[in-house]
Amino acid sequence: MRSLMIALLAGIIGLSDIHRVFADEAPGRPSPPAHAAPTEVTAQQGSHTATAGHQGHHQEDKLGFLGLKRYDLGIYTLVVFGLLVLIVSKYAWPHIREGLEKREANIRAALMEAQKERDEARTLLAQARKQLDDAAMQVRAMLEEARRDAEALRAAEREAGAREAAAERERARREIAAARDAALAEIYDRAVELAALLSSKTLARSITPEDHRRLLDEAVAELQQTNPTAA
Repeated sequence: MRSLMIALLAGIIGLSDIHRVFADEAPGRPSPPAHAAPTEVTAQQGSHTATAGHQGHHQEDKLGFLGLKRYDLGIYTLVVFGLLVLIVSKYAWPHIREGLEKREANIRAALMEAQKERDEARTLLAQARKQLDDAAMQVRAMLEEARRDAEALRAAEREAGAREAAAERERARREIAAARDAALAEIYDRAVELAALLSSKTLARSITPEDHRRLLDEAVAELQQTNPTAA
């Protein structure tokens, strides 16, 4: 549209120049040379007057062909300009305006699409950051849980080891006590048997030291015979 207006203004200026040319070339306005002789001036004036009259008549014929006089050229220019403006506004300007509106709509749509893409990118970036933060928190929680489990396992192992050691000690103590009680009971039984044997031997006869040693040897021999594993 701007280029079209510039072209119209250039046309108007050109028509104004044509009007000035016609006005300058009108009859009755000769421009003879300044240094011509008087006789030559008179002759040239006559010749120029005839020529100017012929040219003026020819120009009037040209303008008469258009149906206008020289002083009507400004009106003609305004009429042509109005017609050009009317034609442009009726036929060219709607297409130009439609093209401008389409271009504006395309630019607006591109801007909206770019803004939408930026918003989506920001949303995705925020989601990615949130996911990374959640993943980091989960990793820290898993590491903390693993540390607690490891400490609990070590404590349980220590406690289990202590319980097993205590149970083993208690079992050994019970076994030792049982073996001691069994040995004491066996010793007591053997002492009772030996006392009974000695009593029976004593009742049978009087005991001298030699008899006493012999009785002990016999008692030991009898004990060995009755309980071979005691030897």
